[in-house]
Amino acid sequence: TISFTYASVPLYRIFCQKTGFAGTVKTEDVDYTERAKPVSGKRLLTIKFNADVSEGMPWKFIPQQPHVKVVPGEAALVFYKALNKTDKPIIGVA
Repeated sequence: TISFTYASVPLYRIFCQKTGFAGTVKTEDVDYTERAKPVSGKRLLTIKFNADVSEGMPWKFIPQQPHVKVVPGEAALVFYKALNKTDKPIIGVA
């Protein structure tokens, strides 16, 4: 049973990398432009952007546009502006 327990950690890591389970970023290259195809005849969706941050975070995060309108399957590119309120570099990942 010890060997099974020992082997389960790398197997779980591989499972998470392949599926994106537990917040793991998928490592394989996926061409989302090929997979994202607008569906004709569907209703227009309004996607609103929120940029709340914790009070303890020393930065401001602002969407450059308040919303976009898309149909299901349509890809859209949006931008946010990040402002560091300290004099030290900060790294953020979204």
